[in-house]
Amino acid sequence: LEQARYLARVLKESKPSVADYFQSTVIPIYEEVLKNIPPLEDLSRTKGLYAFTKADYESGIGNVYNKALYIETADEINPTWHTQNGGSLLNNQLDFEGIQNNWFGHGQNSPTTSTTSIPGALVVDNLLSTSALQTIRQLLLRNTHWYQTKTPLEFGKYVGSYVDDGLHDPLFLQLAKQLHESMPRIMKGHELKYMWAYKYDSEWESGIRLHADQAAVNVNLWVSLDGADLEVEGFGGGLV
Repeated sequence: LEQARYLARVLKESKPSVADYFQSTVIPIYEEVLKNIPPLEDLSRTKGLYAFTKADYESGIGNVYNKALYIETADEINPTWHTQNGGSLLNNQLDFEGIQNNWFGHGQNSPTTSTTSIPGALVVDNLLSTSALQTIRQLLLRNTHWYQTKTPLEFGKYVGSYVDDGLHDPLFLQLAKQLHESMPRIMKGHELKYMWAYKYDSEWESGIRLHADQAAVNVNLWVSLDGADLEVEGFGGGLV
């Protein structure tokens, strides 16, 4: 629903017919169905998930839920993304050799590499180029490929999108390729196996609960605006 409202607003001038579709069709359906959903605490049997009823389908939920109602490509958003920044989606000012040294425990944390690390784990600030970050944000904000709803009472309140189910713009695949090329000592022998993105309910207090992903090398990118970081001094979102 929030994404539908966002699209109705941001597409009003550039694509008025699409904006009108979300405003006049999609949003009313979601608002009507939302009235039928009981409080989260009443859905403990399904761990927070709600099964649509006959009334919901009569309202039209089957026509809009988990549908690719709006998809933009990186080429449409930024036709020159292939050539900007010398063709790199990464920040060319970073010292990737130093970053790799830090990964293996041979380097030192310093402003020149813009990293903090322990062996086998890195935090790299400003990893992406400015134009790549802007394009990725728009892809994730606008494209309606968020088909997986996690069980809120079990995992938290967020939705997911996956490389085999919508999250497959060539820009994302090119980014994976460039990460391999920029850090060959870390990535050697570890081809891209899977890729996903998560979007959180901004009013929910917990993110993804503590877990471990099955990966030899796991790359996590936080692409939200700085204002979305509710970090209290000494604490904040991220990996543990």
